[in-house]
Amino acid sequence: LTASSRFSHPYWVRVLNSYTNHLAPRSSSQGSLQLLTSPFPHLVMGHGINAMVSTFHPNGTLICDLRFSASSAWEKADVQSYRAYEYEGWVGKPKWKPAAKRKGGKVWVSWNGATEVRSWVLQAWDEREGRWREVLEVEKTGFETTIDVPQEWRRAKKLRVLAVDGDLGEMAGGVTEVLHRGFVNTATLGHVEEARSWRGALLLTALVCIAYLITSRLRRRLRGRQTREWKLP
Repeated sequence: LTASSRFSHPYWVRVLNSYTNHLAPRSSSQGSLQLLTSPFPHLVMGHGINAMVSTFHPNGTLICDLRFSASSAWEKADVQSYRAYEYEGWVGKPKWKPAAKRKGGKVWVSWNGATEVRSWVLQAWDEREGRWREVLEVEKTGFETTIDVPQEWRRAKKLRVLAVDGDLGEMAGGVTEVLHRGFVNTATLGHVEEARSWRGALLLTALVCIAYLITSRLRRRLRGRQTREWKLP
């Protein structure tokens, strides 16, 4: 960061401060520097041809080192940012649903890209009343939150999780897929794919084996009949 004067001759330039990310390479082209005062004084540096963004304290301390490509792509222009900007009040609202996984007495839930989630509400399907009942609410902790299902609800056939924002309101599109008991739920990019449990897999394998044996016996009998018919005078 420099200051210059056009009132003196010859012109002069004075270095005010240096902001260096020692983890980043020197960029041969492009780049940007943004001075911000909210929510606290800091600087945002874009590394241009190199896919990196650095955030600094005014005294030069590196606060954040963000990279969105491998170091093997540096200075090759395969991935580049040109300029980097930070906007206050940006809100992430994903088009996909939160992802969840249920196993044993735990449920794991996350919503990639959602910035307003304050807490998660675990619900269970009440067979007698025919409606969803709230089991408990837990505060969001990091990217993925672990929920311990209460003992009395661990055998519930259906569970689901709702995202709640800072205004204590249910977020639009913030309901996970139904988590069934006896299924292994794999969460991928906000979509829950249900796979049969190991018992179901064993049953399917047994059925395939039985079908194969029956088919093999029928083929042998058919071949035996054809052979006998050819041997007739």
